[in-house]
Amino acid sequence: MREQAALPIGRAVFVHEGSMLLVVANALRLLRFGRVAEHEGIEHEPCPSQV
Repeated sequence: MREQAALPIGRAVFVHEGSMLLVVANALRLLRFGRVAEHEGIEHEPCPSQV
């Protein structure tokens, strides 16, 4: 008797690719955030090289 896979392969690929798109979208959001810009409510500490 053959065991069935937990998810059909098409659905598994769809879930995997969907999660990858979420990771890419989050990375792009973080890149847009800007490391140097001042943000409301966030106090930046000086960089170690500026101390």
